[in-house]
Amino acid sequence: MLTHVIFLIDSMVGGGAERAVVEMLRHLDHTRYRLSLALFRNDGDYMDLIPSYVTIIDLSRYTGRSNIIKRINGIRKMVADNNPDIIIAGLESPNLSLLRAAPFIRGYCRIVITEHNNLSMRLKKSRSELMKKAKSIEIQALYRLADRIIAVSDGIKTDLVHNFSLPDQLISVIHNPIDIEKIKLAGISSPEISGNYPNKPLTIISAGRLVPQKAFHELIKAFEKVREHVPALLLIFGEGPLRTELEQQVRSLNLEKYVKLPGFTNNLWSEMAKATIYASSSHWEGFHLTLTEAMACGIPVVATDCDYGPREIITHGKNGLVTPVGDVEALAKQIIELLCSDKRRRKLANEGLTRSYDFDSRVIAKKYSELIEAVL
Repeated sequence: MLTHVIFLIDSMVGGGAERAVVEMLRHLDHTRYRLSLALFRNDGDYMDLIPSYVTIIDLSRYTGRSNIIKRINGIRKMVADNNPDIIIAGLESPNLSLLRAAPFIRGYCRIVITEHNNLSMRLKKSRSELMKKAKSIEIQALYRLADRIIAVSDGIKTDLVHNFSLPDQLISVIHNPIDIEKIKLAGISSPEISGNYPNKPLTIISAGRLVPQKAFHELIKAFEKVREHVPALLLIFGEGPLRTELEQQVRSLNLEKYVKLPGFTNNLWSEMAKATIYASSSHWEGFHLTLTEAMACGIPVVATDCDYGPREIITHGKNGLVTPVGDVEALAKQIIELLCSDKRRRKLANEGLTRSYDFDSRVIAKKYSELIEAVL
């Protein structure tokens, strides 16, 4: 009899957590597991990537007003109707919803949550001290109800243990997956955006939601300094609330010809493969999936040494470069040095490609299988 595994997430919008779910649905052995995907919103950029053998469970009727109670009821009904052996949730809202439902479903299935975020940093950004304290207490209380917590980086595990007093043995570290095989194929396909620049100069690429966390305003400042030395182009892929502000910054610096914000793309790997280097200016991360994807695309990477992810992925000077968080001068210097040395770019790119295989979907799926068997 197949073990029934339900992955629970808000939707399939374009993000690292959603991509990780798609990869596990594609690479867990579906002759061994019956795989389902439960969504509170039955939409998103990655819906078309879900394999045909995966059952979609639509929980959209259990959202809206009285959201907490509705979601608890939705999860209870899902368990009653589908009889899962284990539910694996991802991201803050689904995690909390599943844990709030835990008293009603315990004994019927195992409960696993996946922490993708740097929770301490997220709480620091809270405007209200009272809300910050309440959320911290809630996390400490509810997270203990899980049969296992997956942390997508060692840094997240350390944060949960030290700052939220969670037991070390409750938490397993499994990094987010990337599909090396698909990335290789994408790298030889036609570029979607970069191909619009036939005599393309040296190109810096970056990607992520246009939000304060990613600090793209600092990358643009660094790029202004890069342009003083190297005739380069900067492409920032992604959407978010800071688009207008970033576009205004680009205009104010007279960089409209050299900085492009093409928006979200399903063809990011092809764009990466055509670029010269990948650069990240993030102030914090949970793991930094796009960094490993860029390495798998065979381009050298420069990233801020933020909590968490980059220092677990990159060995500075061997398979990539790291710079201090918020240091625009240092970021610009590293980018300039890379753009000016083809030999160094090749060395870092080759070592980065080798490192990326540690995060291949097949490797990560094996770790998920081992965790599922251990929890059951």
